[in-house]
Amino acid sequence: MSLITVMTYNIQLGAGSDSMPRYIVDWLSVSLARPHSAKNIETIIENIKTISPDILAVTESEGVSARNQFMNYNELIQNGAFRGNNDFGRYASFQCHYHSTKSGVTKKNQYNAIFAKPEHEISAESSMDFTNSEQRRSIGRADIKIKTGDSYLPISAFVTHLSVAEKYHKKQVEEVLEFAEEGDGLKFITGDFNVKGDDSVLNPLREKYQEVGPYNTWPSWGTPKDPLDRMFVSKEFGILRSAVPIFKGSDHLPLVATLEY
Repeated sequence: MSLITVMTYNIQLGAGSDSMPRYIVDWLSVSLARPHSAKNIETIIENIKTISPDILAVTESEGVSARNQFMNYNELIQNGAFRGNNDFGRYASFQCHYHSTKSGVTKKNQYNAIFAKPEHEISAESSMDFTNSEQRRSIGRADIKIKTGDSYLPISAFVTHLSVAEKYHKKQVEEVLEFAEEGDGLKFITGDFNVKGDDSVLNPLREKYQEVGPYNTWPSWGTPKDPLDRMFVSKEFGILRSAVPIFKGSDHLPLVATLEY
């Protein structure tokens, strides 16, 4: 038996919300492209290091911009949380079009990403934009060879961030399933699904995969009430344990699972 720890984490562009008043202020700051504190992404990195996952899926990361003081969050996470034996962890980065609008205005500096420990190998990556015309989102895939002794186990990891608007969820879930057919070997699909209340829209995923949880992951302050962040894994996996660690640094809490195979 071998074990693999998987973690999904919406890092909120490094804004670092830890209360509703702070969330409102941070939302305005993000909208106005005001600079974030470098300490926020450092907190995120420390949270990831505490879990030390084999594979990490991140939503709401950000590329180099004035807002994040010209830091590349994906590189900071790679170098800060996945370094070992003079080698760095590897990652696949997927550009997102979070703020596409009817007017055609698009901000392209936000990313989803998949990271792996240095001993594992990301061998291929691809992505697909969802087809709805407003608030276009995407799904990304990384094919990963998980080192198990003297051999490697092929896994396809998917990360996505569905639209806030519920009217797009059904179509986006259909496209997630269609895109996931491209992967080889065992699979897991994770990310911010933005589904609250009635989550029957996710039943097609449950028919083909087993769900970890669900657990409430938002907001990170007080008592989390919404299971926004989800994880679906191949039925061949055994879910040994799963949890939502209580961390500061984002308005979301991460979801973590240890899988056996």
